[in-house]
Amino acid sequence: IDIGGTRIRVATVDNTGNILSITKKSSHPFERSLFECIDEQIKNLKEKEIRIGVGSAGPLNPKTGVLHSPENLDCGEYPLKQRLLERYGATRIEIRNDLDAIALGYYNFARKREQGLHEPALAVIAPGTGLGSSILLDGQCYFGGSLSGYLALELGKVPYIGSTIEEAKAGIGKTLEDFTAGKG
Repeated sequence: IDIGGTRIRVATVDNTGNILSITKKSSHPFERSLFECIDEQIKNLKEKEIRIGVGSAGPLNPKTGVLHSPENLDCGEYPLKQRLLERYGATRIEIRNDLDAIALGYYNFARKREQGLHEPALAVIAPGTGLGSSILLDGQCYFGGSLSGYLALELGKVPYIGSTIEEAKAGIGKTLEDFTAGKG
């Protein structure tokens, strides 16, 4: 599941990372769109065991699976992992920041090492609706510790007022995301 500020994509994927089918909807309204996409994919499954992997716009807690009111989604504080367990009874659910999911994809499924395949250290930064970032160390996502709320790489929210005096005086933005992502 890819939850972005603009759209939600849910795909059925095989063990080698090949997408077998995909459903896409607007991210708004959030919960209805999410469940409709998942339901569409599940109805075509022959497997009885459902495992769910989520890459979502942040901030979120990858340990508890709670979305912490992502500014690009209309979900507020949302217990995503709990809601998915209640509705689908999946045998395994993993929730990660969307860029962590992308980095894990490169780490596990890239065609060659230069693309990130099994690299001991891998960093990914990408603008979209927001600005995301990820670091993998030996194939494990680095998200900091409990004192930071596991938000070590919420790069888009770093305070930034511009690179020139004119930008700062114009009051264009308050975070790095304001200059680099969709609204930038």
